[in-house]
Amino acid sequence: MFQRRLVQFSLLLILAMGILIARLAWLQLIHGQEYAQKADKLLEGRYEWLDTARGAIYDCRGEILAVDQPVFRICLHYKLIRLYYGRFWKDQELRYLNANPDKTPNEASRHAQREYGPQRRKADEILIELADIIGVSMDEIHEEIQKLNERIFVLRTSRTRRLWYSNNNVPFEPQPDTEAIREDFALRVPNDDKRLQLIYRTRVWEMTEPQPILGPIPRETALTINERFVGSLLGRTQEERPVTVQSGKTRAYPHNEAACHLIGQLGPISNDLTARRPRDPNTQELAAYYFGDRLGWWGMEYIFEKELRGRRGWVRKHAVADRTVRIEPIFGTNITMTLDITLQERIRELFQGKNEQGVDYFGGAVVIDVPTGQVRAAVSVPTFDLNTCWRNLYYQKIFSTSKYLSRALGKPYQSGSTIKTTLLLGALEKGLINPDKTFFCSINNKDWPGKPDHIHNHGQTGGRKAIKLSCNYFFIKLGEKYGPEGMLNWLRLCGFNKPVLAQPKNYNPNGEYWLFRETSGHISPQRAVMSNFYLRFVSIGLNPLDTSILQIADTMATIARDGLMIQPSMVQTPSVPQHKKRIASAANAKVVQDGMWAVINEPAGPYGTNGAWELAGTAYNAFYNDSGPLLWDDNSHVRMYGKTGTTDNSVFVCYAKAADGRCLAVAVIVEVQANGSEVAAPIARDILRVCSEQGYLPEID
Repeated sequence: MFQRRLVQFSLLLILAMGILIARLAWLQLIHGQEYAQKADKLLEGRYEWLDTARGAIYDCRGEILAVDQPVFRICLHYKLIRLYYGRFWKDQELRYLNANPDKTPNEASRHAQREYGPQRRKADEILIELADIIGVSMDEIHEEIQKLNERIFVLRTSRTRRLWYSNNNVPFEPQPDTEAIREDFALRVPNDDKRLQLIYRTRVWEMTEPQPILGPIPRETALTINERFVGSLLGRTQEERPVTVQSGKTRAYPHNEAACHLIGQLGPISNDLTARRPRDPNTQELAAYYFGDRLGWWGMEYIFEKELRGRRGWVRKHAVADRTVRIEPIFGTNITMTLDITLQERIRELFQGKNEQGVDYFGGAVVIDVPTGQVRAAVSVPTFDLNTCWRNLYYQKIFSTSKYLSRALGKPYQSGSTIKTTLLLGALEKGLINPDKTFFCSINNKDWPGKPDHIHNHGQTGGRKAIKLSCNYFFIKLGEKYGPEGMLNWLRLCGFNKPVLAQPKNYNPNGEYWLFRETSGHISPQRAVMSNFYLRFVSIGLNPLDTSILQIADTMATIARDGLMIQPSMVQTPSVPQHKKRIASAANAKVVQDGMWAVINEPAGPYGTNGAWELAGTAYNAFYNDSGPLLWDDNSHVRMYGKTGTTDNSVFVCYAKAADGRCLAVAVIVEVQANGSEVAAPIARDILRVCSEQGYLPEID
């Protein structure tokens, strides 16, 4: 009996061992890889996103215009900010009512207050002390908290909507923006309470990590905040600290308000661009925008967003094995502008009181290096500080009023009589007149009724004299020779009625904030083809002709190049194509240049074969006084050419050409009711002086 039981036990033991061996073999051979992967997963360390460094922006002399700098920012945990969101309290009440159907809404509200009221009171104390430390108002803190709550709610809504489609086996329908997402989800889940509960059952990454909300702040303030709030817990762990300080980076603009319209600024990304951070990202996902990211809103920061931004990296370390999964970040590319920031700043000062009138003016100026077409300055006044424009809601003022419009590029102005140089060049080139053609200018010869009626008695007037004295009669008669269609075609060929600045191939102007976008201007009434009535006004640079200061400067550079157009550019690197086109002969350009030389350099006196007395050029008194020339005289190594214009503003355009080939074109518009020679021309003269001091023109004798 005993032996039989021993045999049975042995057989059972052998069978059990066989089963165990078979199980082990099955686990190793059949599911070994799966279990190994699961075990390996448990040993993976916490992954980390590696930030990139945004490229810097430089001026043509290597001065830094925009750069990333280390910074400290205040972060708040979601467990704090949710206490200031009405939807959170509503969700808590709904949860209570679902668990207790016999209870009333008032009882649900009291329950929520019992549960979270103490936390809210604690949060109030924390925020009051925080506001005192950093010196901001509670209203500002609450406004930022509300923005953060709204953005997290949008992310939760978007993810919940995707889950709803998946759970209900409905083909997913992408929507173009946040509003469309909300409307579509409301259509799918019409009941507001049910929809809210679905959203609040969905979590997103931003709810688990402290979110930047205020800053940048000084290092000393950061240390104070860390020390003060180290024990202020709303939850049970250090990860749930309501207030923390995060070290990171900020965009710094060393020259503050200089070229603020052109350099641009970073702003928060639209909720429509926000992606959800994946756990194991690929390179495409690393290039996406996520909650808290910023991107260029206007200027160079916007135009070259793709090049400047770079791409973040990612790393995950294994807890035991010496193994790391790593995707290196790609740093952003640097951008070099054609601007000289010192020249830009000094011209701004000329508008803001450092002029001969001692007056602060609104307006703008553009300086173009004629041989290359590179823009050395494009000043717009008033300005704002790029480092502070996002603080204290000041940016809302900037973006809500045209006061801060880019006057150099974005604001359309009447060109006034400066257009006459371009019209004379075109009439000569098209053979409408020859260089000797004259009209007899007399108020008695005015053969049209009504306006424009500011006709002077210039007598027999040819193209040179018409430019020198800015003869309206000559150019109105010239306009009749053009005809409406002929004038429209010529002005469009010269760059009017369209943006002229050279841009990268994929530049989308519609994405840039409208206050800083280059204007096209316009030539004829929007409602109809230009009539002969409007033709008279366009012939002397009045409505319906609007143009930008950049366009005016560009046409001046074309005349200075003897009729060769080179598309103006604000970027040295990366290279942006500049289109070139000859629109007139050098001989015809010379006729216009002679008249422009007389505008600045010819005093009153007898001229011509008959020795008739003529007035001085319209800008002579801005460049000469009783003691002689205020800049270079005509016998020096620099020759100056100009044209005045008078509209609702003071307008002046000129170029200075040195014997060694250096040449600059300058256009100035000052928003004041004054003749072009009275305000704009003296400012242009002072700009040329600064350009000489900066080495762009020879020294003044």
